Amino acid sequence: MTIFERNLVRFLTSDPAICNIHFTFRNPGGDLSITPRHIKGVALAIQAGRIRVCAGATVQAGAAAQYSQRVNQIQTPHYGFPTNVEERGLLVHEIVHALIDLNCCRNTTRLSDESAAYMAQVMYLAQNGVKNFTRRLPQYQTAFTVLQATGIVTPTGIRPGQTLAWADYEPLRLAIQRRPIYQSVGWLQTTGANGVPSTSQHDCSL
Repeated sequence: MTIFERNLVRFLTSDPAICNIHFTFRNPGGDLSITPRHIKGVALAIQAGRIRVCAGATVQAGAAAQYSQRVNQIQTPHYGFPTNVEERGLLVHEIVHALIDLNCCRNTTRLSDESAAYMAQVMYLAQNGVKNFTRRLPQYQTAFTVLQATGIVTPTGIRPGQTLAWADYEPLRLAIQRRPIYQSVGWLQTTGANGVPSTSQHDCSL
């Protein structure tokens, strides 16, 4: 493992806020749960070299970081493991994409995949003192509004273990679809996530 990967594994398995990222949502391709156990599964896959982290990578326009199903890599422009909450929140976002791939959730819609990533990211940020999302991109504020409306984010903290109906997070799917990089994604287009190889993968080479 690289130093970045080692720090990421430690973060995913020991940060208190990660333990509260736990929700299930309805999806045409089957229900999907994002839980600390599933997140730990991603950490173990990173530890085993099945998912690699490409630090210092060039990511696509409009993205701050990305997960590539094709090469099973989390790609981030940062060389060192981030110390601030905002950048760690971006890693939480990409970890959810890796989780969906690792668990072969091929029938999950792409917009639901992205919604889950934003909800997890906002749950992490909210637990670390970020409360005002109005000056951010619309999908952040919409994710926060959905989490409040469904009782996951409360004035006193986070209520893990809640289930969102398909209609509950429709506003978030719409907000995501309005982004230029998602405008061509169909409402029910699936991720096609086909899993992660059981063997260790090569380290990222830039």
